[in-house]
Amino acid sequence: MRRIEDREVPARIRSLANNPLALPLAVWAGWRLAHLLAVLAWGGDPVGDTFRFDGAWMRSILEQGYVRSDPTYSVQQNLPFLPGMIWLTKPLALLIGNRWGAFVMANVAGLVAFGAVHAAIAAIAGPRAAGRAVVALALWPGSLVLWAYMSEAPLVAATALAVLADVHRRPGRAGLAAFVAGTCRVVGFTVGPALAVARVVRLRRVDAVACGYALTGVAGFGAVALAQHLAVGDGLAFARAQNAWDRSIAPPGSGVLRGVREIVVDLPALHLETAMNITAAVLAFAALLVATDRFGLGGRTGTALVAGWVGLIVALSSELVASQIRYVLAAWAGLLVLAPTGAPRTRRQTLLEGALVVVAVGVSLVLSRRWVNDAFVA
Repeated sequence: MRRIEDREVPARIRSLANNPLALPLAVWAGWRLAHLLAVLAWGGDPVGDTFRFDGAWMRSILEQGYVRSDPTYSVQQNLPFLPGMIWLTKPLALLIGNRWGAFVMANVAGLVAFGAVHAAIAAIAGPRAAGRAVVALALWPGSLVLWAYMSEAPLVAATALAVLADVHRRPGRAGLAAFVAGTCRVVGFTVGPALAVARVVRLRRVDAVACGYALTGVAGFGAVALAQHLAVGDGLAFARAQNAWDRSIAPPGSGVLRGVREIVVDLPALHLETAMNITAAVLAFAALLVATDRFGLGGRTGTALVAGWVGLIVALSSELVASQIRYVLAAWAGLLVLAPTGAPRTRRQTLLEGALVVVAVGVSLVLSRRWVNDAFVA
């Protein structure tokens, strides 16, 4: 075997970094291994912990289907959770059983989410921006839900694939991905309409493709409503059942303001979880704002940023601020803020980035411990 000369190494590293598949796969693998080791260190179960919190409700749908145990919707039941992830899991579950099928699908969905975000941002802003984006995605503490059997990973994956397909002028694929997003989470209903708005802004006219994009949101809603109507006789059960979680619709930012008042009123007592979710919402908003200022809503960046803004607005349209650290993953387009500006890096920037990495890792470790101990509100 030929020995690799030292001078060849940098070229090989650059080649690996520019590979559209190798970098997101390597980041995902490192991220997944780190989370696995954290779960083991806290005494958790690498497979069983996949099904904590919302993951347990999702698994109950996979195994038993939708069950309406309380027709008044005042008791928590599995009806608020959309069936997209279940539909994706069914073929695997038939081959290897529900538990392992769900475990494999959770990890595959996370991998696809990393790859799709990398590909979408690379197509919009180049490979350097994409590399920084997937590293930041891995460092985001709320990313731990991307290996759980929950709907964030397929939502992020489908949204990013929709943006990628639209950028490459593949409207059929973009519409299909937008439809899938609409079967995973309520915010997914808005992906198709967001693509339509971005297209109209870009072309300054309404065409058949924009109308088709808008209709994917209706199609996703219809598929979910039909599935629940057939299961429990109520096509809007997913909306009505939110009452048991106290998640009523409110003007965007209402939950954040409510959380701030709660923190202020209870001082000097600390509400660390509330503060964490408020911080997540503020950071997502700031990232989208800066990215929009830099790139604008026209051209290739418009599709991603419009989808990001709509996703964030929907996530914030709740009376509760709980779980925003994972809900803001729908606004992944804010990662465009990390695109290189061309200006030379300063020592202060390097120190700040290092401090942010340390904080992100620390919070991730705390959340993983809370997750294993059944204390993280997910």
